[in-house]
Parts: sequence; structure tokens; C-alpha cells
Amino acid sequence: MKILILYFEPSVMKMLEACLTAEGYSVTSTADASEAIKAIEDTSDSYLLIADNFHLSPGAQQAFTTLHNRPDLRNRVKIVGVSAMSQGAYEWIADNRIDDHLTMPFSLDHLLDVVRAHVGLPPD
Repeated sequence: MKILILYFEPSVMKMLEACLTAEGYSVTSTADASEAIKAIEDTSDSYLLIADNFHLSPGAQQAFTTLHNRPDLRNRVKIVGVSAMSQGAYEWIADNRIDDHLTMPFSLDHLLDVVRAHVGLPPD
């Protein structure tokens, strides 16, 4: 399973990518929702999509709509939402059928626990 980060805050996206890469995972990241969907469409691989929810642009919301309307894609993608918890976050999780969630701030250990639950340990 590949890890794809869709995050609109560059510093957080780089931190997530650096932490997961340092642990041995292969990670791709983008702030462009269209790029994220294209990456999933272009392969038959499974993905763990780690996605920000509070900075969702209309394009990012379209990415989630695309995933949910295309079972051929959604069946290959597990989604981990990242947010501070608020009423809006709970609604976003329910509306987008998120598989897991990271509440900010979160520890590196918690990030790794969530990733390992869906991906397993990184390859040797």
C-alpha cells in the first residue's frame, strides 16, 4: 500500500512526509486534489490517503466526491482525515466516510500507530 498525503498547509505536509519517510515508508505528497486523484487513477495500487479537512478547496471536496462515486477507486483507498476536532470536523468525517482520523496536535507515535493499522510496518 502506498501513502499519499493531500495537505494544503505546506509545513504540515512536509512534516508528515518527513516523519513517515524517516520510518521507511514510501510517501508522495501534494496540495493539489486533482493530482491526488490522478495518482490513484494511474495505477492499480492501494493507497492510504492522509488528508487535511479544514483547508478543503472546492477541488479537494471534488476529490472526495470522485472517490466516493467511483467504487473502483474508493475500494483501493483508505482515508485518514487530519483536523482539530470541532462540530465541522465530525460532520466532515461522517460525510466523507473517513476510515480513520488524527486529531491535531498528535504525536509521532500516534501518527505511526494509525499508519501501521492500515499499511503495516514499512518494508525492510
